Amino acid sequence: MLKVRSLFSGGLMNWEISRMRSVSLFRSRLLNYIFHETRFPYFAIFRLIAAILLLTGILSGTHILISLGFAWSFLSYILFTLRTPYGLDGSDQAALLVCLVYSILCISQSANIRLACHIFIAAQLTLVYFTSGWNKLKAKDWRNGNYMWKLFSTSFYGMEKLGAFLEKHKAFASFSSLSIILAETFFFLYWLVPAPYCWFILAALGIFHLLTAITMGLNTFLWAFLAMYPSAVYCRLLYS
Repeated sequence: MLKVRSLFSGGLMNWEISRMRSVSLFRSRLLNYIFHETRFPYFAIFRLIAAILLLTGILSGTHILISLGFAWSFLSYILFTLRTPYGLDGSDQAALLVCLVYSILCISQSANIRLACHIFIAAQLTLVYFTSGWNKLKAKDWRNGNYMWKLFSTSFYGMEKLGAFLEKHKAFASFSSLSIILAETFFFLYWLVPAPYCWFILAALGIFHLLTAITMGLNTFLWAFLAMYPSAVYCRLLYS
């Protein structure tokens, strides 16, 4: 928490830096008041309220509370994005979509709308994986594993020992990198292969997200994508 707060108060995500990207943001008294670094703890409280609403709704089976929790989370992501877009990645965008679509899904009384929400999330998951895998496949340093050891050698996202290990064992780094590329690019096979093989594909990528969260500290990378899995499972079971 202290590391995150330092990024928002004096680091790259400081509002004094972020507001310079737009004249309107720089001059807005309201936004300068809301997004001032001294009010950063309130953003954490904002998300805590969303978590409490979600947990209470799930435990009590109250759909309106679950929907409100997702909607509250969606608003918090909008505020964070407006405050500073730097450092945001695919997991933040995925979480934004999940919160919005699931808030609609939970409150809707229409079976068709709920099905459309599940299909949209499942399709988004497939598209995200394919896009990510295809972009990696086109990059030589992703294919040969150089990006793997270089990434883990950074101070922010890395693990010094793991980075050194991958640099020393470049064949293993290349194998790991290619495995990720193939798993992401060919995730669409999840919709084509028969059960139970499709569940192995989903489990393999779930483990990938878990390991990434542990080694790189990207906890949102784990939860944002795993939150999309129930829709993928639901849609897959429709024609199994």
